[in-house]
Amino acid sequence: MSSNSDHDPCELADSLLTGFAFVYENPDSPEPLTAYRSPFILRLLATAHLNAINGFVQVSALGTQELAVTGMMRVIALSAAAVERALGLIKDKHIKVQDLLSSASKGKLAIKLPKVLSKATGKETNAPFLFSSANWSSKTRGFIGSIDKKPAGYVEMTVKIARATLTMNTETPLGSLVEELDERALICEYMIAKMMHY
Repeated sequence: MSSNSDHDPCELADSLLTGFAFVYENPDSPEPLTAYRSPFILRLLATAHLNAINGFVQVSALGTQELAVTGMMRVIALSAAAVERALGLIKDKHIKVQDLLSSASKGKLAIKLPKVLSKATGKETNAPFLFSSANWSSKTRGFIGSIDKKPAGYVEMTVKIARATLTMNTETPLGSLVEELDERALICEYMIAKMMHY
């Protein structure tokens, strides 16, 4: 179901959230040794983090090489939490994929979160919908605990795969990888923009 373009984006997001299918390399056939290697997580990890640190200057006295790989378990966990949040917003119809596609086609990705009335202030707020520490730190810690149970070298290999994804993304335009670009192909683009927005 995760690759069927005939499904409604809300149904697809719900399917990917069920059993945390979105974390696996193949959401239709989850395997424990492919957890945190889904295209969603790898692309987000590559574009939001690895791209930012790519080409860092190696200064041995400052230990920059070690800094570049320190905490990657947490970065992967944060990527998983961001993907979960984005899919949840789509599933619950707080974000409409068609609206995102429309704004993206105009060259500017506009993400408008819904607002609710705050009982404390009496004003409208979008705080419950934000990807914030208050809303997502416990779930991120859950992902960290899961990743920590993986075999030795798992995190390093996952980062290596994500880095290869980054190289592929810079060498190959997205449009040439898919024959027909539909809204599901841009879910990851939405999540990246969402992460950068906050």
